[in-house]
Amino acid sequence: MLSKSIVMDLLKAGEYSKLVNYFSDEYRIILEEFLVKNKIEISDDDAMVDVIYKVKSNFPQHSGLMMLISMSLFNEDMTTGTRIEKFIDNYNITKERLT
Repeated sequence: MLSKSIVMDLLKAGEYSKLVNYFSDEYRIILEEFLVKNKIEISDDDAMVDVIYKVKSNFPQHSGLMMLISMSLFNEDMTTGTRIEKFIDNYNITKERLT
């Protein structure tokens, strides 16, 4: 996990793509580990959307978490910086609930 100071520095510098790439990889790891732990099959060919779908469809109680991931990145009513901050905040919530 990146330190909070590094995350803040990247946010201030507008390095949004670095943050999205890093946290997307982190999300994927958490979601895949959750699926494996719960004996749901995943493949190397699964895209992130496939992994999210498998969590949503097999664990409807967590579908709200998956919505947070999507909404934080694609809510056009927020600035890019705010969307990235929400994406990171939602990562922490997701990690807490699924690990």
